[in-house]
Amino acid sequence: MSFFITALVFVLIFSFLIWIHECGHFFTAKRSGVKVEEFGMGLPPRIWGVKKGETLYSINAIPFGGFVRMLGEDSTDKKALKDKRSFASQSLSKRALIVSAGVIMNLLVAFVLLTFGFLIGMEPLLADENDYFEALRDGQIVVDYQPERTEEVAFLPRFQVYENTGALDLAVGDRLLELDGQSFFRVQDLDFDQATDLALVSREGQVFDSSIEIAGAPMELPRVVITGVMEASPAEQVGLQPGDEILSVNSKPVDSPADVIAVTRNFDGDLLAYDVLRAGAFESFDVPLNEDGLVGVSLSELWKWGEDLTLAMSLEAHELVEVKKLQYGLLSPFIATKEMFRLGDITVRTFVSVFVDFLTFSPLPENVSGPVGIAQMTALSLQEGFSAVIRLVALLSLSLGVINIFPFPALDGGRLAFIIVEALTGKKPSPRVEASIHSVGFVLLLLFIATVTFNDIMRAL
Repeated sequence: MSFFITALVFVLIFSFLIWIHECGHFFTAKRSGVKVEEFGMGLPPRIWGVKKGETLYSINAIPFGGFVRMLGEDSTDKKALKDKRSFASQSLSKRALIVSAGVIMNLLVAFVLLTFGFLIGMEPLLADENDYFEALRDGQIVVDYQPERTEEVAFLPRFQVYENTGALDLAVGDRLLELDGQSFFRVQDLDFDQATDLALVSREGQVFDSSIEIAGAPMELPRVVITGVMEASPAEQVGLQPGDEILSVNSKPVDSPADVIAVTRNFDGDLLAYDVLRAGAFESFDVPLNEDGLVGVSLSELWKWGEDLTLAMSLEAHELVEVKKLQYGLLSPFIATKEMFRLGDITVRTFVSVFVDFLTFSPLPENVSGPVGIAQMTALSLQEGFSAVIRLVALLSLSLGVINIFPFPALDGGRLAFIIVEALTGKKPSPRVEASIHSVGFVLLLLFIATVTFNDIMRAL
């Protein structure tokens, strides 16, 4: 797919969603009798404009956004505020509808596209890692275990036998691929629920069936084990070894590799105190940090069932075989609605988390994408076909609508929040104060977009 076609489709998609959003404001304002002074695509400064009737239609320099400027909106001009055709002189319900109309249009577009996608068949909507593993578990994404390959593969978590008393037909190092015909990649998907469970096992490249008889055995809380030690690393120099179970770091108990990483990242001293269990005996090690802030070990979780079996998590090579398309027929509108609520919730929580990171100068998550990242997703969607493009446009429209209704200054939700405050108090907020607050919010949003875009570019280089 050529760069020109990808760039053109990206611009068309982004412009379409912005245009739909602003048309919601524009036509609702017109229908309410409000004078629309400018309909702008992009954000100022203006680079071109033409006036038709009472409205100036403009193209602006910053391509990521748009606006509808109405008489009496964010204005301190008392004459404009008192004009019968000004936004400020309209009833609370009309103002709330005008402000919300753009979001409503974006949500409507998302609903129509998702419904259409589920009618013709569309790949799963994967918003985060949990969605991905659910799709793997349910067979919507099909992968093939490829332990010998190292290129063009995805590394997915698998369980390997770490300890076995000999009561089971398993050997240390065996990988468990399926249980009763069901693939599993996470501990919550692993359920020894029958007297005899049939497992698909991989041993030294050979795959075979095995029976596992541990139904009803209690599962202990996870432990953390060192699975590898880098040469010449601080960990090797002080004597840490593969097989050491980490009990605590700096006197803080740890139950997962994430706990160990969190303690290490937040440490600002010279030596980390590792308390480990080795061959049944407790030992302690003071470990210095590398220049990269790490100690040079690879870690895994240990899960123990009863007295017979202990499993460790490891990353194994898999080849993507198929991503199945979901088709729901007459249920498509209901599935689309359900997915919109689910993805909307994820979008809100993600936006809040990322924006807090931005305000506190914390590193932004790598999975957060701005315009450059969206352009890259556009290229992938074009390669995957028509239904993938439909899915992308629907998700972007949903995200645009959900983020815009968030109660933050300069966004539609921020303007709606002022209207709600007015409805509750019976008093109009000061136009000058409201305009100042929205201006600050607008600047913060521009800085946020610039930061996300910069991160996108740096990842692409």
